Amino acid sequence: MSRKKVAHIFKDHSIALDVTSDINLSSREIDELFIPHDGYSNWMNRVISFKNEYIFQSLIPSVIMNYDDEDFDENIRRQVEKLSSVFQMLMYRFSLDNEIAIDDIKLINNNLSDSNDLLIVLDCGWIPAASYKNPAEICIRKVQEIKEALGESRYTITICSITFPNNISEIGNDHSDTFDLREIDLFEMVKSRYSEVVYGDYGSINPLEMIRYFCCKAICFR
Repeated sequence: MSRKKVAHIFKDHSIALDVTSDINLSSREIDELFIPHDGYSNWMNRVISFKNEYIFQSLIPSVIMNYDDEDFDENIRRQVEKLSSVFQMLMYRFSLDNEIAIDDIKLINNNLSDSNDLLIVLDCGWIPAASYKNPAEICIRKVQEIKEALGESRYTITICSITFPNNISEIGNDHSDTFDLREIDLFEMVKSRYSEVVYGDYGSINPLEMIRYFCCKAICFR
């Protein structure tokens, strides 16, 4: 979907803008956004241009990271400071198996002003419906780590997952069937411990090729 179509569909809505981390969906243009020179200037220029060109209720850019950068901390600092001077809220998305996410979150938060907000998306990806409880427990630990790291800072945590199968014929009827949305159960497990977390999912789309956007007080992934 083109940027123009995205802007038309989500005009007057709040949206978050991220870059895919799926290497199968990468391209030369996407790779260029991850060049860390001058605080990821390619990405910053692109997202600021998008904001100026189209009208949204609010635009929330993701803080992107290139872990091969020899000057990692400095370029993240530049990116965060520049983006936060233009946008009220920034986003950081990480997967359950990211062992250094808390360090990334601290780095971002240390370079945000007290007036800015941070949206943290805990991206669980696809989870087998029968085993959602273990990822939920991991999410609970991650949320606790985030809360300990950020203290009284301004942030929102979103739990996003999907349990819908990518091949329904393997586990259901070809013509019609019913599938439990265990991503809701996963979220409820986390929310029972931390009531402030926000629900997110992938709109039952699997494989996970989607546009991310906000809907009311929840985050919907389609």
